[in-house]
Amino acid sequence: MSKLKTAQRVTGKPLLAAAKRHANLTLSMGVSASVAIAGLAWVGATKSFPGACLTLVGLLALMWTIHLYGRLGPDRRERTSD
Repeated sequence: MSKLKTAQRVTGKPLLAAAKRHANLTLSMGVSASVAIAGLAWVGATKSFPGACLTLVGLLALMWTIHLYGRLGPDRRERTSD
């Protein structure tokens, strides 16, 4: 079962709201990864403090969005009766 359908079933929220949140987090991951790569390119070209800060900000943002993306699913496994 997809994360979106699982999120709707577990949280009771409409599927459209879950889809929008999924799309926003996917976009945020792409942007934060791009910022981290730009910072690495800047540091690779010239050793600079702003490039290092940009890399750090990009990596922290990427870690945060991955954390939030993982929180889209259910909090615990479903129990199955045998």
